[in-house]
Amino acid sequence: MARRLRVSGENVIYHVSSKCNNDEFLLDTFEKFEKYLEIIGDCKKRYDFKLYHYALLNNHIHLLLQTCEKDSISEILKFVSGVYAGWYNRINNRKGHFWKDRFGSKIIDKENYFLRCAIYIELNPVRAGLVKNPADWRFSSAATSLHGVKNTIIDMSEVLLSLGKTEEERQSEYKALLDFELDRTNALNKAIAEKDKKTARKILRQGQMYSDFIPYKLALTNLFGYSLTKIHLGV
Repeated sequence: MARRLRVSGENVIYHVSSKCNNDEFLLDTFEKFEKYLEIIGDCKKRYDFKLYHYALLNNHIHLLLQTCEKDSISEILKFVSGVYAGWYNRINNRKGHFWKDRFGSKIIDKENYFLRCAIYIELNPVRAGLVKNPADWRFSSAATSLHGVKNTIIDMSEVLLSLGKTEEERQSEYKALLDFELDRTNALNKAIAEKDKKTARKILRQGQMYSDFIPYKLALTNLFGYSLTKIHLGV
């Protein structure tokens, strides 16, 4: 099957995701997370791009980034993925693919989708059951977005700057948006645990990307008895 042509260009914002091969939980120590972030930092010295939000989990990663000037998304991700895979295989005396297929990338509409995507990314550790508060997960951008914690690989986006005149105003507004989604996440978890189809369906109809997240996809399929589609959700 032919690979889908990737759109690339200057000043394009992407939501990038990469999964470990066979969905294995290969990112299983702090050292492995820290090395990935170190390589991102090295990549920023080599290529011109901005990283706005990210989350690293045990079997996949999410990045929200913007390309600049001539450097393409493929060049950037080839560097990060290749260097990391080489390091991982070397320290583990391992051969074979680290990443599953190629990275996935979606172009993000800054005006309508940026914040929604940022919040989705930073809530991933909560949805995975790693933490209850997104800012408590060390290997995401949430602590920077919510509390201004210094992070040398993170760039401030125009979208976040537009949320308020001061850092405190911006963080407060972003926290309100994220807390709204966090409440929905907790409500969906409760509905799934209680096998409450009516409430789960209502939450899903509100438009967040829960069904794209693999643990939710499996749990929701078990709850409803079939794979979810827009037809099933009535949207």
